[in-house]
Amino acid sequence: MTEHVSYRYQPPYIQLDAIPDYAIASGYGDCGVMALTFIALCRCLGVPARWQSGLYAAPSDIGAHDWAMFYTPDTGWLWADCSFGSGARRAGDEELRRFYFGNLDPWRTVCNRAFFAPFNPSCPGMRRDPFDNQMGEAACNGCGLPAGAIDQSVELVELEELPWKGRPA
Repeated sequence: MTEHVSYRYQPPYIQLDAIPDYAIASGYGDCGVMALTFIALCRCLGVPARWQSGLYAAPSDIGAHDWAMFYTPDTGWLWADCSFGSGARRAGDEELRRFYFGNLDPWRTVCNRAFFAPFNPSCPGMRRDPFDNQMGEAACNGCGLPAGAIDQSVELVELEELPWKGRPA
């Protein structure tokens, strides 16, 4: 994925037919398209893979982001951030490209662990973002509110480095 698909903003996913086919044929995708394509390819090869999405919040940047996880019997669940890996390839940083296959930087907040995850409580009407729902949604009178009816912003108010004690045994 990171060697053959480059990052490019995408239209709403509802407008894309067969997302993995689209990414492979065009050579382009955003973080979600790349994650979904990676998951599909893993599953075709019998490798368990799953979705994660949320916020990337680093000292210099904050925004919605998607990535994947894959499973091997020897290592358990590992991460794959294909869009960050693709960006590292474009920058000529092979070490960083390889890092994003199996690792993740510490700037992630997981908001959603499933593509097309249901709302709880459920939304009775059409959802604005039924796919990854990184930024939240609202409903009024049984209908999801369209993007233009909601004022949203994401702001990094404070970032604090916490001491790391390593993974529990």
